[in-house]
Amino acid sequence: MRAQVGIEIMGVIGFAMLVLIPLFAGFYLYSNNFWERLAIEKADTAGTRISSMVDIVGTQGDAMLVQEIVIPENVERIEIRGREITLALSTSSGTTEIVKTTTHESVSGFGNLKSGSYRIKAESNRGIVTLSLE
Repeated sequence: MRAQVGIEIMGVIGFAMLVLIPLFAGFYLYSNNFWERLAIEKADTAGTRISSMVDIVGTQGDAMLVQEIVIPENVERIEIRGREITLALSTSSGTTEIVKTTTHESVSGFGNLKSGSYRIKAESNRGIVTLSLE
């Protein structure tokens, strides 16, 4: 009688593990993917805000605008060349680049930024927008 109860309990525990282990594995993989997607969205928002700053200041002529921009942790580098702003992120599938275009030429003066919150100043002078940290 005791052996039968022990075998039944082992069967119930085995069935529960058969169901729960794949469920926990799927949740773990989904949560990692969620944080990567969130970092990509944050980088996309940062790129959009920077390109909008360049467009607004460039359109107004000799003007200046300061905004707070949040750079997520996964960003490896930010390149600003001419009319393109590129944010490169490291993800589990390699490097992902987010490219934003502007209507005005821009030059970067803030070098390579790490993750964090920065006050970025966009200043227009003779049609070229200069980006720098404030």
